[in-house]
Amino acid sequence: MNNSDATLVLVSTTDLTQLIEAAATRAVGAALSQFTQPTTAKPSEALTFDQVRLRLKLSSPTLRKLLVSGTLHGVRAGKRWLIPMQEIERFLSEPAT
Repeated sequence: MNNSDATLVLVSTTDLTQLIEAAATRAVGAALSQFTQPTTAKPSEALTFDQVRLRLKLSSPTLRKLLVSGTLHGVRAGKRWLIPMQEIERFLSEPAT
């Protein structure tokens, strides 16, 4: 590649974060689709750690334990967790043990 082929693109931190989260959400949906049954939620729909914590009414340490143990499947996107809606639906439909 010579210097005339190079292109410089400036992207804000916010835009870059949104692009990374969107890519991670798509990757999570694709990866988890092999482990979960189809639901009404689209695979690309995902919630953040705090959104899931509030929706499930869990403490932060409890939700973190569920994610780290694999009981609830999610993916880290930098410092943030993304949890697909279909995974939340799966978790809620399973009987408590």
